[in-house]
Formats: sequence, C-alpha cells, structure tokens
Amino acid sequence: MSSSAVSGVKLANPFPGLRPFFEEEEHLFFGRESQVDSMLDKLSVSRFLAVVGTSGSGKSSLVNCGLKPALRRGLMTRAGSHWRMAYFRPGGQPIKALARALAEPGVLFDNPDFGGLPLDDIIEATLLMSNLGVVDVYEQSLSESRTNLLLIVDQFEELFRFRAGRSSLSGEPGSDEKATALVNLLLEGVRSKHAIYVVLTMRSDFLGDCARFEGLPEAINRGEYLVPRMTREERRSAIVGPVQVGGGEISPVLVTRLLNDVGDNPDQLSILQHALNRTWSRWQFEGHGIGAMSLEHYEAIGRMAHALDQHAEKAFAELPDERARNICKKIFQALTDKGTDARGVRRPTRLSELCAIAEVSPEDATPIINVFRKPSRSFLMPPSGETLEVDTVIDISHESLMRVWTRLRGWVDEEAESAAQYLRLVENANLHAKGASGLMADPELAVMLEWQERWNPNAAWAKRYHPDFDGAMLFLHGSRIAQDAIRLAEEHRQKQQLRRTQAAAALLGVAFVIAVVLAIFAFQQRTTAHQKSEIATREMGFRMQAQEAERKAERERENADTERKKAEDAENRAKAADALAEKEAEQSKRNAQLFMSAMQAQAKAQRLAEVELEAEALMQQAEPNASPGDLKTARDNVENAKQEYQRAAADAARKTGEAFVIMGAAKAIGTDRISSSDVFDTASGAQVTDAFSAKNPQSMFSGAKGPRFSPTVFPDGESMKTGHPIEFQTKRPTTIQSVALFAAHDSIRYRRAFKWFVLYARKDGRLEQIAEYTPALPYGGNCSKDPCLPPDIRFAPGTVLSVCINVSKPIQAQHYVAEFYQAVSRLEGFSGPRVLQLDGYEKPNCAQ
Repeated sequence: MSSSAVSGVKLANPFPGLRPFFEEEEHLFFGRESQVDSMLDKLSVSRFLAVVGTSGSGKSSLVNCGLKPALRRGLMTRAGSHWRMAYFRPGGQPIKALARALAEPGVLFDNPDFGGLPLDDIIEATLLMSNLGVVDVYEQSLSESRTNLLLIVDQFEELFRFRAGRSSLSGEPGSDEKATALVNLLLEGVRSKHAIYVVLTMRSDFLGDCARFEGLPEAINRGEYLVPRMTREERRSAIVGPVQVGGGEISPVLVTRLLNDVGDNPDQLSILQHALNRTWSRWQFEGHGIGAMSLEHYEAIGRMAHALDQHAEKAFAELPDERARNICKKIFQALTDKGTDARGVRRPTRLSELCAIAEVSPEDATPIINVFRKPSRSFLMPPSGETLEVDTVIDISHESLMRVWTRLRGWVDEEAESAAQYLRLVENANLHAKGASGLMADPELAVMLEWQERWNPNAAWAKRYHPDFDGAMLFLHGSRIAQDAIRLAEEHRQKQQLRRTQAAAALLGVAFVIAVVLAIFAFQQRTTAHQKSEIATREMGFRMQAQEAERKAERERENADTERKKAEDAENRAKAADALAEKEAEQSKRNAQLFMSAMQAQAKAQRLAEVELEAEALMQQAEPNASPGDLKTARDNVENAKQEYQRAAADAARKTGEAFVIMGAAKAIGTDRISSSDVFDTASGAQVTDAFSAKNPQSMFSGAKGPRFSPTVFPDGESMKTGHPIEFQTKRPTTIQSVALFAAHDSIRYRRAFKWFVLYARKDGRLEQIAEYTPALPYGGNCSKDPCLPPDIRFAPGTVLSVCINVSKPIQAQHYVAEFYQAVSRLEGFSGPRVLQLDGYEKPNCAQ
C-alpha cells in the first residue's frame, strides 16, 4: 500500500475522464506502447498516416501521448527529432482552421513581423492561392533544412459533415471547394520534396466518405492505421498504471470487475476512463484517499453502465432555474448534429453563435457552460482554465456523451426533428416561389404552425440548415392568412344556414301557437252552441261566457302577432350578422390576396434583376469587337431591362409595404400627418439627451412647423445590422400609446435605410421595449402633395416611409431610447439611416 494512501493525502486524479489525454499527460498513458512503433513505420514510409477507429477507441489520445512524444524523441530515425507540429480540427471553415494552426507561435514563424497584418490572414490567403499553399508557407517560414512539419488533423470526419451539411442544405457557394481544397493542400504537402507529414484521426464509419475526394482513398490505403482492440492485459495496464503513478491503490476485485464490464468493445474506453475518474473522486471524497479504491466506490458512482448519465444529470441539476435549463438545452442541441448525418457528430460552435441561437448574452451563457467544463467533468471544451471569449469555440469533449446521456439523446432527436420540419417548410416555400405548388393547407399547415409555436425558431438557428428563414416564415404566414380566410368563409356559410333554420323554426312555432289558440276557440264555440240547444234557461250566461272566450281569443291573436314581429326582428338581425360576416371574410380574402400579390411582385422583380444583369454581361462581352449599331442595341437592351426592373421593384416595394403593415400593429399614413404638437416634439418640451454621433439629432423631434433643417442622419461606415440609438426625454412622465415614424432612403441600393426600429422606455432604471416595427425594403411610400421633410426636398417614389405604430406595452416613463438597425453594409457607402420625424402620442392610432 502506498504511503499516500495510508496517510490520506489529497491526490491529483490521474484519469482525464471523457476528454482525450493531452501530450503533457504521457506519463499517465498506458496500454498502447506496442502500437506506436507500427504508426511510426507507416508515417515514415508514406509521410501520411490515417489513424482510424470507432468512436471512443482512443485515436486522439494515441496520437497525443503516443505518436507525438515518440517523434520528439527521434524514434523515427530517418526524420530526426526536430519537429514543428500544427494541430487543428476542420470544423465549418477548414482552410481558416489550418491557417490558424500554422500561425500559432512556434509552429512556423518564431518572431513574425508583417507590419501589423494578422499572420493567420496572410497564411490563409497563401493557402487559397493554389494546391501548393502548404508548401509555399513552409518555404517562406523555415530556414532550417532539417525541420520537419507535422500537420495533425483531428476529427477529420467533420470535413464530411461540413461538406454535406452546408453544401446540400444551405446552398452556400464554395462549400465543396473548401473541403476539396483542404484535401489537396494536405496531399500536395506530403508529395513535395520537403519534410511535411500529415496525420489525421477519423471515425471508421466515415471511411467510405473518403472516396469523394480524388487521391485521398489511395493515400489512406498506403498510410491507414486501424486502431486495434486492446488485449485484456493492455486494458489492465491502462487501469492500474495511472493509479500507481498517481500514488493510489486499487483492489484486484475492482480491476477484475472493470475488465469484465468494459469487455472487448473499444467504444467503451472513453466511458471506462470516465468511470475511473469518478471512482477515484469518490474514493478521495469518502475515504480521504485511505486504503484502496474498491468495488463499493465503483458501485456508488453507478458503474460504467450509468456513471456518465448520472454525472451529466448531476451537472444539469446544478443549474439554478428553468431559464438556465432551457438555455442549456439549446446549447447542447447546437453542439450536436444528427440532422445532416444520422450517425451523429459533434458540431464545434463559437460562443457568439451559441448565444445568437439561444437568444442570450455571453454573460448568461458562460456560467451554464462552465458548469459542464469543471475539471471534475470536462463535458465541454475548452478546459476550465481557459477564459471564454465571444470567438471561443465550444465543443463536446467526446461523442460518447451523445450516446450515453439519456437527456441529451432526447434533445438531439428533437433537434433533428425540428430541423427536418424546417427544411420541409423551406422546400414548400421554394416550390411555391417557382409556381410549382400553392400555399400550404391543413393538415400540413397545422403541423407547421404547431412546430413554429413549439420551437419558436430564429434566423441564427435556421441558417445552420438553410439560410432562407425570412422567406420561409413569410410563406408560412401567408398560408395561415389564406387558411383563415377559407375557414371564415366556411363558418359564415354554416352560421347563415343555421340562422335561416332557426328563423323558419320560429315561424313554424308561431303558426303552431295560432293553430292551437284557434282550435281551443273553436272547441269553446262548439260547446257553447251545444249548451244553447239543451239549456235555454242558461242562454244569457252562456252568451256572456262566449263573449269572454272571444275576447280571450283576440288577446291570443294579438300575442301571436307580437311573437311574429319578434321572429321577423330576429331574422333581420341574423341577416345583418350575415352581412358583417361576409364583410370580414371578404377582408380576410383581400389580405390573403395582398400577401400573394406581394410575393409574386417580389419574384417578378428578382427575375427582372437577373435579366438586367444578363443584359449588362452581354453588353460587356460585345464591347471590344461590336459595331456601333450592335453596341447601341446592347445598350438599349440594358436600359430597357433597367427600367423594367425599376418599375417592378417599385411595384414590389409598394405591395410588400402594404403586406408588412398588415403583419404588424401599424398602418400607413401620409407625410402630411407630421406633427408639431406631439409629446416627442421639441415645442412640447422634449429634448435629446444623447445623440450617439448622429447629425442633426434634434431634427427628428422638431415637427413640420419648425425652422428649415436637415433630417437626422446616423453615422456612416458601420456594418450591416448595427443598431443606432438616440436617447431623449419628454417634458413630463407620459404613457405613450402610439408613435408616428417618417423616414426616407436613397433610391440606389436602399442606402440610408433601416431594417428594424425598436422603441424603449426607461422604467426604474431599466430599459423596457414598448414598440417595434420592421419596414419593407424599399419603403414603398411617396410624399404627400406637400414636400417631405426637410423642406423643398422631394424623395423618389417608393423610398418614403410614413407609418403609425401602436405601442404593444404602454408604460409611464419620461426617458426613451429609439434604436434604428442599419439595413445596408458599409461597402455600399452612405449607410447610416436617415430619419425625418418621430412623433409620440398618448392615444392609439396617432390621434391628437
């Protein structure tokens, strides 16, 4: 028994758990010693080594703690011991990943100085120039002729997942080319005269995918190393060796139990490492490291069958509330990929993208991620010692977590199902845009609406599968509008038929009452006549009874007339309700037609834009050798196509603007509605408190009757979707019910346009969103007969926005922030939004 185990000293855990071994943990890596020589032999012959095995067979650990230390010690005699090593994973941008690995300090350049230019950008540009990019970078960097360069491509199967997922689903251009380019760069590197070597690790179930790339199957055939199964003695060494190095002791009974539980399945090695990590921690916690690790410690952590699932559930239980658990779910769903490949692979993702998908800030996401990357767990990478930045790549440490954690398996299946539903919606929208199908109807529409309500997808999530999220959502919304119109028409028809039936029944009831009254009256008359003939002495009394009966019958007839009039009134009200229902159904049909017309106009404008581009291309081809007559014809064709496109674009803008007004809590108004007496006007005491570098900030609050001025224009040179805020305050606390917004953009490429408007009110020191609006681009409106603001300036038709927006969450406040999100990239120039006027009202619908 070791002295540490007797004294109860706290010992460092020698088992890495779920993650692979790092190179500096070579002293803890046992059981693979005999396999390193075979790997060195294959690498020495072909300079290309493909380490292939099932998930969990220890490929990455074998390279980190077996191959790399052996090379540094000079065990591949012919190559020597002078090595520079670059490690990377292909991920979503394989060339950029290789460039970053080569730019790491000490890999190729020891003291680089490129005048302030980023080294990885320079290397990436070189790699993209030709298939000899790796060779060129090597020649430019290393002066020592005996320096060997080793490129380690871990998780090589990500290249296939990236190629299939991005190319076939999103339609991103160049996806196939980037994957092929990486393969060509690696193959040309090992074919060169320089000492460039390539080692890749790959799951064996992706081996057949290598046939997609020319030359790769041949290289793998020459340098393939299929990770063999460990013998029982090698597995024993992998268990006992780290324990002894770590200063602990393990009982023979537990060793035998572990060997029996892991069996011959190489997929269980990572799970074995995790179970040993947890057993060691349990032994230290319960016995303070005294005695040997025993079977009871192993049983307490759930054994190999349940240890990982229980450990993951323990981490999940540490999350503070339901919101954190929902964020955790979205993060893990984003880090796994089963939608593009049924085999399931990890999907490394930057923190900024995870936050966009989960719709949270990095400050909210980081504590949740840290729960799963504690040193005692290492479920997520990078390790806990590394600070998370927005560009940090987050990844699951091992794919076995996807298979063993029951909760995660369910999340992955849900994600795959949601992605399939979204891709189905995109396909339907594309077919509709091509005229190959109509709008969706029930039951398919009901399924898609239920999917939207349940998952509430956003654009950041959707672009991983297909980029046309906005088009798909517009198509879904239009389908719902059309279906509602059909449903209203059917309900109207059924109500009309029911009311007619009810009216007829009422009339029949009145007729029945009259018939009964008349029958009673006739019976009384007959009785009276019979009594007259038999009892003459009672004639006078009988006559009086007859008169009373007649008066009663008259009253019954009057009551019947009253009921008949009530029935007629009911029928008239039913007819009025029918007319109202017909009006509502007709309005719904017009709304549906409006959406259809907008989508058709957009499609037409897109087609004419392509015609214009084609005409310009033909003219450019004809210019060098064309005759003056042919050149004039080509220019006329370009001008005609341009005019056709401009007319179609203006029509599409107008129709799209009308459709967007219906979709939001807004309505179009004229520019003559600009007010000088609203709550936000400077004449009413409003003032700007922070303009954020905007030109003429007071102008958008000065009204139509103020002095001559220029509009409010926000700074140029910002990137697309940049938010431009402006803070202001009213004279007194107010409750805003609606706002009127007036803006105009240039007719060229929508410059000076904004994509999204948000209004915030500051309540108890916090900003709360009270209104938002997304305009159509182009805006689609025109000036009224008077010039738009600023005075004496008229904007081109279709470039003006005049809209009244009802506030969704009225609260009392005095300080407000209006934010306009830029619609045009900085490359277009003059990209800062132009706002003419912002009016605020304490009544809905912009009423004074």
